[in-house]
Amino acid sequence: LDYIKKIISISKKHPDQKSLTYTYGTLYLMLSKRSYASLYFMAEVYFFNDDLDTALVLINEALAQCLTLASQAITNAKKLYYLLKFGGRWPEALITYEYQINLLTRLVSTKDENFLIHHEPLHLIVMSFVHYYMSDDLTARQRLLNQVSSLCQLKIYNDSISQGFTPKIHNPGQHYSDSKKLKVGYISHCFRTHSVGWLASGLITQHHHEQFEIYLYIIDVLNNEKDPVCEWYKRTCDHYFIG
Repeated sequence: LDYIKKIISISKKHPDQKSLTYTYGTLYLMLSKRSYASLYFMAEVYFFNDDLDTALVLINEALAQCLTLASQAITNAKKLYYLLKFGGRWPEALITYEYQINLLTRLVSTKDENFLIHHEPLHLIVMSFVHYYMSDDLTARQRLLNQVSSLCQLKIYNDSISQGFTPKIHNPGQHYSDSKKLKVGYISHCFRTHSVGWLASGLITQHHHEQFEIYLYIIDVLNNEKDPVCEWYKRTCDHYFIG
């Protein structure tokens, strides 16, 4: 299965090999017994091949298999992204967004970070960007996103402790030496040939490296691989991490 998935990942970057991508994709879904992971992966493949209808069928099937509130919220946010990306599906997007608000509200009401597993905290944080396209109610939207972020950060913090790491906690009353660089981190899947990638480049270049130490956390390495803008970011920052 991993070998077939690798072939699909390579072929999906080449539009002239779409038939090969779909052939192996059908085989992959069959062999994997249409598991959640395979459905989610293949929805992305069809989406990047501009086949929205098939992508929506697969992401809805994946959504039906979700076992946790967090996985439902992550998968539903992906569905919302699909609908927004292609346009012309606004009524469906509104219904999907209302469901997203319901899922996140239920998730934060638990106040228990143990409901989050594996990479769910990171995915929840990354997928929060869809809210900024759907609601002008800044106060209510940001309040909910802050609650989601706090829950995710608590899970990441506790997991770090359990694995033997000691995360540093910012102390507002602590005074730092003027000669010590301030560490600033940016996390995004858009450090590449993307509108955000181009716009954010000015932000990175304006930092005074004598005063700031810049960390970049580059998400979705498959889409960033060998991208010229991504390579520029790697050269420009002080440290980068790929995940």
